Amino acid sequence: MSRTYLRYTDEQKRFLRDNIESNSYQVLTEKFNARFGTDVSIESIKDLCIKRMKIHRGKNTGLFYAGQKRTSLDVGATVIRDGYTFIKTNDIRHDGTVFYADMKENWMPYQKYIYEQRYGKVPDGCMVVFLDGNKNNFDSENLYCISRKINCVMNKNRWFSENRDLTLAAIKWCELFYAMKSNYQEKEG
Repeated sequence: MSRTYLRYTDEQKRFLRDNIESNSYQVLTEKFNARFGTDVSIESIKDLCIKRMKIHRGKNTGLFYAGQKRTSLDVGATVIRDGYTFIKTNDIRHDGTVFYADMKENWMPYQKYIYEQRYGKVPDGCMVVFLDGNKNNFDSENLYCISRKINCVMNKNRWFSENRDLTLAAIKWCELFYAMKSNYQEKEG
């Protein structure tokens, strides 16, 4: 499938710079298409503005500029993002732009932090889940370490429950299933 790329003129780029602050991307795209007689999609306008022209709709881009004061939370501080609690465990600083992957060395999910304090390091490829489904119940008895493979099965079958015992039984079933499957494959191989 061949794709045709629109070469944006300086006039079109200037139009976007002048109008991006006061319009949503949908309105900006409609105005752009009406003004220049094009049929460009919202995604194309977003891509051009954000990735290629490096202009934004006045939202926080997360970048710091010379002369701006950078504030930082202390190690041990907690924040809530998307309903999950995170704790700051390090204060490693980077020069330049910091991406999400770099932030993992400073922050960790609070449930993982609590779990590791009680039971030891969470193995690679594993995660800590809440047995009762309550993302604010950090009681160590409510936290359980599972592989991402088991998490997929649990989510696919909607086996996570508000009932701690039912969730734990479903996890144990998954662990038994994969242990038996592995044992069977060893005998066959």
